[in-house]
Amino acid sequence: MQLLLEHGHQVVLVYPIPEVGWHVPNMLARRTLLNGLKWPIPDPLTTSYAVFLERTASSYALLDSFKGEAIIRVYPEALFCNVEETGRCSAHSDDEIFYADEHHPSLAGAQIIVGQIILELSINSLPTAG
Repeated sequence: MQLLLEHGHQVVLVYPIPEVGWHVPNMLARRTLLNGLKWPIPDPLTTSYAVFLERTASSYALLDSFKGEAIIRVYPEALFCNVEETGRCSAHSDDEIFYADEHHPSLAGAQIIVGQIILELSINSLPTAG
């Protein structure tokens, strides 16, 4: 990464995505069945923000150790955690499921993250030479 920075490139660091720990689509299907097929379910699926921070502390330390003005940092936790409920990370909204399984974002989840990357790039783009 240092070589990229030394050659004038911008680097986007995407920090860890909160892991849920269970297969979100399957769990939502079960909960929807238990709710008489009514959507949205009354008790949304969430995971602990504190546990996420604990699990990812070493990853954050590593990513934070990289220094440079051309580094753009994207924090998926800001998109999924402490939004609907303080101290919790959402696995879905009323309209979208954010995970394809236990750990990986769904298309909808990935689009949210990519949207943030694009926003950060537009805000923090380096001036072009010429």
